[in-house]
Amino acid sequence: MQNKNNKKSNHKNNKIFPTRRGILTKWTLLILGVWLVFWYVQPSSSANFQDKLYCSIQWKTLTVGLKKENNYLCKNYILYLQNRIYKEYQAIQQIEKLIKQRENTLFRAKIKQKKLATINKINTLIRKISHHSEKFEKNLVHIVQKYIRPTLQKERKHYEKIHLLLSKFKTTNKKILLIEKSMQSIQNHLNAILTTNSMDTIIESLTSYLYLKKAIKWILES
Repeated sequence: MQNKNNKKSNHKNNKIFPTRRGILTKWTLLILGVWLVFWYVQPSSSANFQDKLYCSIQWKTLTVGLKKENNYLCKNYILYLQNRIYKEYQAIQQIEKLIKQRENTLFRAKIKQKKLATINKINTLIRKISHHSEKFEKNLVHIVQKYIRPTLQKERKHYEKIHLLLSKFKTTNKKILLIEKSMQSIQNHLNAILTTNSMDTIIESLTSYLYLKKAIKWILES
């Protein structure tokens, strides 16, 4: 009987971390978080989400995605195109010098116009890549938020209640104060995940949320 009572009391003490049935389990959330973090920390010179997207450009078709396959990073496409623009401008400067020297003026002027038209096309493509990258990120953010929203909203309400309950007690107990502070941080991260338009914010806040949730459990068990 005593063991059964202990089990019941332990169950009550662990209500901060209840197991909920729904669209998303805590394990699914954990797996999603680990996957996002693992993908996010892949070797790269930048931590920006859009800098990790891959582009496929074939004729007039531009595709943005997460898979490398035979594609190149969108940011590398942009760098290449910007370098092309720089070279075209250098060529235009040389042409203008020759025009000033009155060397085959009409011919040089036509070449200059062609190069300016090429620069405009390249700038259009750069804007197109940036636009599609932003659109891809926005759509992915919407999908992720839609997938995890039901569970995170329940989590947020749960931590709000616990945080409100703890805030009513005036105490100097370091454990309780640390838990209260962690819960406030969790609420902030959950709000950020559910309201942001940035994948960077989702990944960073989801990582922090999972860590703080585990940290509170460690504090309670210590």
